[in-house]
Amino acid sequence: MKKTTVYLPDELDAWLEQLARTKGTSKAELIREALRRYVETSGQLRGLPPSVGSVKGDLGLPSDEVKRWLREHWAHDLEVSEP
Repeated sequence: MKKTTVYLPDELDAWLEQLARTKGTSKAELIREALRRYVETSGQLRGLPPSVGSVKGDLGLPSDEVKRWLREHWAHDLEVSEP
């Protein structure tokens, strides 16, 4: 485990102290838990599957091809009229 020094505002330090006493744990453990949750949540919100970006080039289809495919395969199910 690495040691890191963090400067906290007095008010936040007091909150941590009180919470640590209430939970029967250390301020350091509360900080580790909070950072772990933050990193996990941030990763989930912004994370992309490893496969994203693994293929070079444009794999997109022109819109007319997509529209044609949708008409052929879905039009009867969706009852969508062509504009």
